[in-house]
Amino acid sequence: DAGFPTQPNVFMNLEPPAFCVDMWRNLLGVTVAVAWFKSIKYARHIPFLVHAFNCFFLALPDMVSFFLVSFIIFFGFALAHFMVYANDMQEFSTLAATMLTLWKQAMGDLSARPLEQRFSYSGSTLFVTWTLVSLFVLLNGFLGLLKDAFTRLLSSGERVTLGGFLRQKAVGPLRTVFQNQFLKLDETAARADTVLTQDEITREVEARAQEDEDDTVFKEDVVAEEERAKTRRATRMQERKGVLLQALLTLSRETSVISRRLNTLQDTEAPLANDDEFFD
Repeated sequence: DAGFPTQPNVFMNLEPPAFCVDMWRNLLGVTVAVAWFKSIKYARHIPFLVHAFNCFFLALPDMVSFFLVSFIIFFGFALAHFMVYANDMQEFSTLAATMLTLWKQAMGDLSARPLEQRFSYSGSTLFVTWTLVSLFVLLNGFLGLLKDAFTRLLSSGERVTLGGFLRQKAVGPLRTVFQNQFLKLDETAARADTVLTQDEITREVEARAQEDEDDTVFKEDVVAEEERAKTRRATRMQERKGVLLQALLTLSRETSVISRRLNTLQDTEAPLANDDEFFD
């Protein structure tokens, strides 16, 4: 064990820690990418992005098959280039470098002149063949899958566009707000046009006060009239009770007089009846 710091005459192999640092950076990059891709989970709920995500997921099964076929074709061309150019060109020295070089060729990042200079026939043939297959066959096949999925999705339901979403969620509420503000301004202007002068306001207040006073007086008169009516009704009831009592008293006296007269008549008729029996 050399310890740290090392002695000038001692060699320390830093390859393992350098490898660990390199792997840590790679894992960090992959983790950041995966964490960023998790935003798709939330972006799928945005209305105008739902169509794009649905289109991608609808085409995903076909795209997996297409990528598998594309990888087989791509790997075949990589093997061919590696076998032909591995000993002569640095770009094709390993299979991984060959695959990266072919990817650059497909993206248009590599010129065919080095191949033509060293391998006039095979270089041109492989370059043209790979370019035709990658650009015209594989790329158009990929775009065709996306177009087919887009067409099927478009025919299955209504599509929410960015413009429609903005019109519905932003322009519509803003338009309502502006319309309400304009209506308030119109109402304010209308009220300003019909503002009364100070004298007119004074006359209107006095007129309303007079109306209120008249209403109060009228209510008082109504209440007083009701009280007088109650008093008159009570007086008439008392008079009627007095008359009724007087009539009852008079009837009672007359009844007493009649009773006494009847008794007197009965007493008078009794001796007369005895005289008639005597004479018989």
